[in-house]
Amino acid sequence: MSSMKNHFLIIIVFFLIFFSQEVISKQNRIALVIGNSAYKDAPLKNPSNDAKAMAKELSKHGFQVDSLINATQRQMEEAIRKFGKQLNQKNSVGLFYFAGHGLQVNNRNFLVPVDAKIASEADVQYESVDAGRILGQMELAENNLNMMILDACRNNPFTRSFRSSTRGLAKMHAPNGSVILYATSPGDVAADGDGNNGLFTEKLLKFINKKGLKIEDVFKQTAIEVSHASNKKQVPYFEGVILGNFYFTDSIVFNNNTAKENKDTINRINIGQEDKFWDTVTKDDSKEMYQAYVEQYPNGNYKSLALIKINQKSLKNIQGKEPIIEQTQLTGEQIKKLIVGNTLKGNHKRKNFDFEMYIGAGGDFKEKRSNSRDRFGTWHINSHSEFCFKFIDHEKTYCRIIEPTSNNKYGIIKNESTIVREFEVIQGNKLSWF
Repeated sequence: MSSMKNHFLIIIVFFLIFFSQEVISKQNRIALVIGNSAYKDAPLKNPSNDAKAMAKELSKHGFQVDSLINATQRQMEEAIRKFGKQLNQKNSVGLFYFAGHGLQVNNRNFLVPVDAKIASEADVQYESVDAGRILGQMELAENNLNMMILDACRNNPFTRSFRSSTRGLAKMHAPNGSVILYATSPGDVAADGDGNNGLFTEKLLKFINKKGLKIEDVFKQTAIEVSHASNKKQVPYFEGVILGNFYFTDSIVFNNNTAKENKDTINRINIGQEDKFWDTVTKDDSKEMYQAYVEQYPNGNYKSLALIKINQKSLKNIQGKEPIIEQTQLTGEQIKKLIVGNTLKGNHKRKNFDFEMYIGAGGDFKEKRSNSRDRFGTWHINSHSEFCFKFIDHEKTYCRIIEPTSNNKYGIIKNESTIVREFEVIQGNKLSWF
């Protein structure tokens, strides 16, 4: 059982979806490459070299590369905004690469610019760049393929001033059509390296330049060589869903199905993978494996059973009584009773702005933000007891669960693991200016 758990912790999670395929001869290959070495308090040797080498290699393979060396926070944010706009081009393929210091705070990953002044955990979100920001740009673009490569899992140089001692980066969810490659497994750290390049980037460059390798083979071969070279102390990790085949050295192959057909096919294949994984979980029957299932499939078909098992194995039975299963997610009726006719006042954790949202009884809402204009939209509760809202100037509808957090506050939660917004409820229409 122990070996199975250890294997799971370093398993490469990747689903390649094969469809009826169409070769797209003209591609817009776009890359943003950032390498930060010149940190005042904790300089690194290789990230700037890694970024220069990566930019050169990607340019050879047809990428339009925007490269930043020793970038400030403002430079990184401006480059990411530009990168997001470029991803909206027809037949675009996007690649984001970062080498430098990376930190996780409260299960969120932050990329550290060279001008960051971090004295404590509270400074991180204001002095660094949230990695979720790049994934958000990729998700909104809905283009053919996006890749995020993070060689940013080095030791936290600010550990002494942090309350927690969490290592490495946290696992993130890759949007459909995207893949994330970490220099090492989530929660572990990667070495800066003794040569001109870090170990991870050195091996990655080798296989990017090798003809005939699909993207998943490039990442797999990189992981194998890094693992061997580090005596298994550093094991790269990647995950995602790709709608077709991609070769760095050759043409790209993608499907010509509609978005709905792609989504339906992904769902069918993912369900088959989920069933196989669930069989493994139930045979092991350990708390750790049930937790692994919930993490891998936050909206899975067996989630309720997995949570029950986790609770049963966490709580001791006293005098033969069954353990009490604590409810966290609010039901649809509870949400309506809580928010209708009231103002939600709080903070957007990912984008770092304060907001006040008045929820009208007729299915409308108005939102004031500390960083932009007022916004209006509609809301409803869906069949999954999720709070769904849509801004009138935006096509996308966002559906989120709501759970109590602490001190009479509530969280609007994405994928049942990431608190996107945290708010308190104020009775009535109490919108005010900040």
